[in-house]
Amino acid sequence: MVKPKTKKQTEQDIMHLTDQYVALSKATSEFVQEIYDSEFNLKWIRVGVISDIMEATNDVRFAEKRVREEFTFTSHEEDHKHAEWDNCTHIGKYNEEK
Repeated sequence: MVKPKTKKQTEQDIMHLTDQYVALSKATSEFVQEIYDSEFNLKWIRVGVISDIMEATNDVRFAEKRVREEFTFTSHEEDHKHAEWDNCTHIGKYNEEK
């Protein structure tokens, strides 16, 4: 079922985006430190550092998309034909308090 996001879900989206920016900042900081430690010789930079920054960048992109989406959905099979399908986040992404 496709429903508009609640205020709490919107707040969770913003907090998730903030967390992703923090993770990207840490990955970027590690990358800059790696460049400095390698004395700017790119051959010495670990592939893992580059991979971490690419992964953090992708996580930020997904979090930004999630903030822009205005609806939630519960089932791929039932909801994929809904008019707002491209503007939906799966309900499982949210931590609902009981």
